Amino acid sequence: MPQELNTGFRMGQAEVRPLEGVIVLEGATTRMEPKAMTVLVCLAESAPAVVTREQLIDKVWPRGYVTDGALNRCISNLRAALGDSPRDPQFIITVPRKGYRLAKHAEPLQGPDDQLGVLVLPLQNLFSSEAFIVDSLTELLIARLAVALEQPVISRTTAMTFKNSARELASISEQLGVRWVLEGSVMQSDEQVQIVIQLIDATTDTHVWADSWTRPTGDTLTVLNEISRLVATRVRSELQEVAPAPAMEQALTTDLLRQYLHGVYLNSKRTHQSLRRAVLCFEQVLQASPDHVPSLSGLAHSYVLLAHYGAVAVNEGFGRGREYAKTALALEPGAPEALANLAAVEFFFDWDIESARGHVEQALEIHASNETGLLMAANIALVRQENERAQNYIDRALAVDPLNVGLLMNAGDHLILQQRFGEAAIALDSALQIEPDFRPACLRLALACAFDARSGDAKDCMQDAKRMGGEDASYLEYLAIVSGALGNTKQATDAAQSLQDLAGNAAGVSPWAQARAWAGAADQTKAIQFLQAAHAARSSSMLFLGITPVFGSVRERPEVQELMAELGL
Repeated sequence: MPQELNTGFRMGQAEVRPLEGVIVLEGATTRMEPKAMTVLVCLAESAPAVVTREQLIDKVWPRGYVTDGALNRCISNLRAALGDSPRDPQFIITVPRKGYRLAKHAEPLQGPDDQLGVLVLPLQNLFSSEAFIVDSLTELLIARLAVALEQPVISRTTAMTFKNSARELASISEQLGVRWVLEGSVMQSDEQVQIVIQLIDATTDTHVWADSWTRPTGDTLTVLNEISRLVATRVRSELQEVAPAPAMEQALTTDLLRQYLHGVYLNSKRTHQSLRRAVLCFEQVLQASPDHVPSLSGLAHSYVLLAHYGAVAVNEGFGRGREYAKTALALEPGAPEALANLAAVEFFFDWDIESARGHVEQALEIHASNETGLLMAANIALVRQENERAQNYIDRALAVDPLNVGLLMNAGDHLILQQRFGEAAIALDSALQIEPDFRPACLRLALACAFDARSGDAKDCMQDAKRMGGEDASYLEYLAIVSGALGNTKQATDAAQSLQDLAGNAAGVSPWAQARAWAGAADQTKAIQFLQAAHAARSSSMLFLGITPVFGSVRERPEVQELMAELGL
């Protein structure tokens, strides 16, 4: 949805807040389910035009799992929240045999002057045989601007979704909440390469600055570094009345730079397979350039995530994460990504919140938009039950990378831990809108819906997850929790037992997962038994014991209180 409407909008006396999942009318606040809110936003985006039923179904239920009455129920619930009547509509008008439209325009709660972010659109490739050169320059521009500017710079993951897009700048600006857009093109011949870059104020569609450079072909890396440095310096001078920031150096050949960038992309996907492939990319770079700090930091991040998601043993994963982060910091003491990953090891493995907090603060002081640093700051605030502070860090990360499905999944996790299940469902559904088969988000959405007493949606999500990956360990863990939350204790118990049996026959099933499953099945004895095992195994999730919803029934037990005391919770 456009960023302006995503932030909130008014329709007459009604105030709609999509991110919070609520409608406020005459002082009364009504919480809406995510699908109904998405229907309302779709209507608001097109107002006052008619939106057909087919268009709404395609947008709100893109995976095709919808009953005939689902849209009718959404409209009915919206009308109830708005105090509206189909016979005398003030907000939602039914257009017979077509669809629906809004009777009132949607007025954004924030104006265009608040859009201060920066987006580097993927540069256009004009007659260049080396498409990688174009993508590499885009990546370098994003990286340099992120260091040089005070304004948030949209990350590569989100920026690359607009490659070859025909959308207008105003539309992209609204969706991402940015004001400044950098775009351009690269044209290469046998003897020279020409690069054209322009900075545009998307709120007025006016050119702020433009320039072009022609360089001989040959030393591609030198050209990319030179042009990206010149552009970053000029953009900084246009947007900020300060001296240029120090240049970010790169010391890789073209082929190695390609491997590094691919590793960064694979890390952002956050799946076991993608993280293992990222490790191979970074290792290939480091074989040729052992002192390349970004690759050392990237490798640290890969191993931290592999350990946290249970793909490698915690001792191995966090041990390697610490090793690579410290190596990077020995070469570059202020490397923000390395500092943030060292903080992740201290938090998830050492359970040392204060040391982690210190390194996170260092990372964010150097680079305020570092995604890993923002996520770790949010984790630290969350376990200290500083929920508003935690959400602020998550929101800052999403402002930089709003279309990153892994980040949206993390946002959903945090909202679940805060027991804001309706809002968690919105974030997780957003991830699935971008990547419909992103199974980790689907499982979490099932859990959020179950805790939000939305039985039908929870069951649908579990069916989707089963279709995507079968009845593996993750599925059984979530099936136990979801079934228990929906009151089906027998199914929850069967799932927890199946998970325990699977753990006896295969590696990779953590005691933390089994503890969650048995807690979902309301078996406090086994839940505590596996929590104690998780503590002994140094589970990376132990610091969340005090706020994980499924453990609410066992948290007051003396054995669990003892664990929490040992963790400093």
